[in-house]
Amino acid sequence: MKGLNWTAIAIGIAVSVAFWVAGVVLSMVMPMRDADSSMMAVMLVYRVLGFGGRLATGFAAGWFAGTRGALHGALAGLGAAIAGWLLSFGLMAVMNGPGGIGMGGLEYWALQLGWSLVGIGLAALAGHLATTSLFRKPV
Repeated sequence: MKGLNWTAIAIGIAVSVAFWVAGVVLSMVMPMRDADSSMMAVMLVYRVLGFGGRLATGFAAGWFAGTRGALHGALAGLGAAIAGWLLSFGLMAVMNGPGGIGMGGLEYWALQLGWSLVGIGLAALAGHLATTSLFRKPV
C-alpha cells in the first residue's frame, strides 16, 4: 500500500510484543496459592496488558507515522494479533511439547477473533489520537 510507513507499523508491533512478554513474565511470577482466584488474577492481568498493549501499539504506530494514524494503528494491531497468536502457540509448544498445543474448537477461535477485532479497533483509535492536535503541535 502506497504511503504507509512500515517502520512505524513494525515499531507498533514491537511495542505489543513487549507487552506480551510482560504478561508472560507476570503470569509466571504470580503466586498460585488458590487456583481459582489466581487464574482470575492472571486473566485480569492479561486483559489489562492486552488492552493497554493494543492502545500503546496503535499510538506508537500513529505517532511515528505522523499521518493516517488510524490506518497505521489498525495494521499494527493486526500484526500484533498475529504476533501474539504465534508467540502464544510457540510458548505452549515449548512448555507442553508439540502435542500440547490446544487449538480448541469453534468457540475458541470465535473468542480469539472477537478479542483480536477489539484490539485492532483500540489500536486504530489510539493511532488516530496520536496524529491529532491533542498529541502533536500543528506545523
